[in-house]
Amino acid sequence: MITPSYHPTTSEPCHFIHPCNTPKVLSSLPPSSSPLVSFLSLSLPLFLPSLPTSYFPPLLSHIKQYRTPLTLHFDVNETLILSDSAGGDTYTDTINKIITKAIEVEVDPATSSTSILPSPSSNPDLTSPPIIQSFLLPPNHTTYYRSPLKPTVPNFLSTPLGEPFKGLHQSLESLMVAPPSTPSSLSRPHPSNGSQTHYILPSFFRLLSHLSKTRRPHSVIIRTFGDDVDEIISALKSFGSGSMPGHEDYSCGGIFDDLTQVIGRHVATPRGREFILFDTGGGRITRTEEETAEYVHAKRSLAVTDDYETWSKNGCRPEFGKPVWVREGVGTVFFDDNIHPSPTDSIVSVRRWRGGGWRFVGGEEQMTEEGRTLVRV
Repeated sequence: MITPSYHPTTSEPCHFIHPCNTPKVLSSLPPSSSPLVSFLSLSLPLFLPSLPTSYFPPLLSHIKQYRTPLTLHFDVNETLILSDSAGGDTYTDTINKIITKAIEVEVDPATSSTSILPSPSSNPDLTSPPIIQSFLLPPNHTTYYRSPLKPTVPNFLSTPLGEPFKGLHQSLESLMVAPPSTPSSLSRPHPSNGSQTHYILPSFFRLLSHLSKTRRPHSVIIRTFGDDVDEIISALKSFGSGSMPGHEDYSCGGIFDDLTQVIGRHVATPRGREFILFDTGGGRITRTEEETAEYVHAKRSLAVTDDYETWSKNGCRPEFGKPVWVREGVGTVFFDDNIHPSPTDSIVSVRRWRGGGWRFVGGEEQMTEEGRTLVRV
């Protein structure tokens, strides 16, 4: 038997933060009113109710000055949208995955059983859902989704452990209801009742609006293994033109006007394996990874279809994942749901300029980038 652990709440006013952020992230976040915190916290959107305001002193520790330019990389499936075309998951499947990826379970390595952990029924002071608050978990602890219970995820709410989460599931559903005036490029019909839901999580647009209003220099790089790039591009261009209800006055110098798709591939070159960009017709855009990094850095927006085949064939090791090039003087952040506390299993590949070229920093060092360059959502 595997049972979830529960975490206490406080009586302070409700603020939201992503459950997988570590104390390191908490200590470096901006004030709680900042929409960037809202995106960090709502991007799944999983919520920790009633966190005290004191959890929110200032943003991602490596961004020293507020005017530092930001290069923001966003995964699509289960990060920006509640579906996963690459994994074959529906809207409802994705919400179940979101919840089960944030439930901590302890597995006995010998018997797959656990000791009984505190629960709301046994302790009335423990009233919050059992949501993970740490990136690193204790030995023999994992998430419900990565435990032997994974086969039950599609029917999670009908299981004994899923029953207490029906309220949370309903809350997430209600937060995704879109205003009637939302255009079809920015909304989708609910698979069960046909009601209009947001296509892209609204917290993403609140973040961009905040950056625009504060004139914070930034670029938006979409990174996906999926086949939904055309729909994402259409949605972002629609948002950029002022079609999103509540963001009609959004203006950021036409950041999405020239948003286009490129294809990224890990390619063997005389210098070693490098990440090279191609256009959708197969034409080569860059010849070296240095050119790729410069090309991405020069864009205000870009949609990259990353190299799933190479990553998958190589055991999902980070060196074969989605590269992100960390430059001096730029705040680089990669949001993805598939970032794990493992040196050998992660979807992002952090690169730094070393020895005359862009080099993967290594799995152990990459884990230290969590909460700075890497944000698991």
